[in-house]
Amino acid sequence: MLLTFLLLASAAARELSPTPVMKLRGGGKNEIILGVSAATAIANGALVAVGKSDTANLLGFGLVEVIDDPRYGIAVLGWGMGKLAALMAGGDAIPAYLKLNLIPMALWLVTNAINGAAMKEYVMPLVFGALYSWVVFG
Repeated sequence: MLLTFLLLASAAARELSPTPVMKLRGGGKNEIILGVSAATAIANGALVAVGKSDTANLLGFGLVEVIDDPRYGIAVLGWGMGKLAALMAGGDAIPAYLKLNLIPMALWLVTNAINGAAMKEYVMPLVFGALYSWVVFG
């Protein structure tokens, strides 16, 4: 999962020349970034919700401490579904969603700092926050 994320994120970092399909969908970079974010949240949320926290931890290479509680999984799954809804709406819905999603990314970082989280716990919110900012602020 992380390897897929890194490959897609590096592909998103390149300047894309839109193909006809991408032109119809409204771009490319924005959809890739939000798509990877949605897939990550949906997969991890669903795994935790059904009691497979160990698998969710493996998929994330231990970069995020997965809370072994189905309620946490359901919340993350819901967050992922919101991302999927913005992705399906396309167009201006994607940067609008990512702009709003900078708030939980910032809160995640602040919470990590307050609780003295290990440095690895900063990777996901920093990477996704940077990618979201790239879309929002160009």
